[in-house]
Amino acid sequence: MLRLTSVSLIVLVVLMTGTECCAQEFRIYTRMFNQAANAKTPPVIGRSVSMFHAGKVYDKIGGEVIIFEPSLRRFTIIDGARMLSTTVTFDQILHFLKLAEDEAQQYVSQLRIKPDTEQAVALLQFQLKPVFQEKYDAGQHKLTLQSPTFRYEVQCGDDAKSTGVMDVYLHYANWIKRLNSVMNPQAFFPAPRIALNNSLRTRRLLPLKVELQVKSKQPFHILAEHKIHWNLGSKDRSDIHHWESLLRSKDIKHVTFGEYRQTVLVSESKR
Repeated sequence: MLRLTSVSLIVLVVLMTGTECCAQEFRIYTRMFNQAANAKTPPVIGRSVSMFHAGKVYDKIGGEVIIFEPSLRRFTIIDGARMLSTTVTFDQILHFLKLAEDEAQQYVSQLRIKPDTEQAVALLQFQLKPVFQEKYDAGQHKLTLQSPTFRYEVQCGDDAKSTGVMDVYLHYANWIKRLNSVMNPQAFFPAPRIALNNSLRTRRLLPLKVELQVKSKQPFHILAEHKIHWNLGSKDRSDIHHWESLLRSKDIKHVTFGEYRQTVLVSESKR
């Protein structure tokens, strides 16, 4: 489902932002590994394919497709298995996030008066107002953001093709993280990821591998690897045409974002 998109932490898109419009197309295949598992070979916990075409991003995970439409300031989501679709605007996402952050602040106040809650308090507070120590190894193309609770280690690319798409990629990466935080109650708040994106933007870097470790009661250590293809294939174009046609079909039911989110949450709770 959608949460895997966020955990993957990296999607690249060429689209219109601000006053620039790029006509290039890309495809990224992402695999996510659970580094916290006690296994010689870390298990794959998610896969996704992201296609960047005509000013939109089409992110496919299982039977769900998330379409980023920056010119309209919205996401459109398709659940092919349930034949449902919904639309959520950027303003709606920000509103839901504000409510969740206010609730988290109140929860922190409650935790403070309870014993043995220092770690939980620190984890929540950091997600709301992250502060990192930053280090960049130019020779290894490696960026590290360190804090007592969160640690990002990012292997960056130096491909000349990537230099023109930093801003549009980071614009998408910020919004997909915000969306995932709204869709998935167990997801981290987006501020730490956005802080990483700010560092990448400043250094004009494209992340190819993103490793995240979080200090919490339950071990959390994941790695996302991304393979970039600088062209779309015939199947990619066929899939995009299918999804766009599906949105216009009478067979799919369009619901409100609240209804869609509730359907997803109920489905996840039954697993």
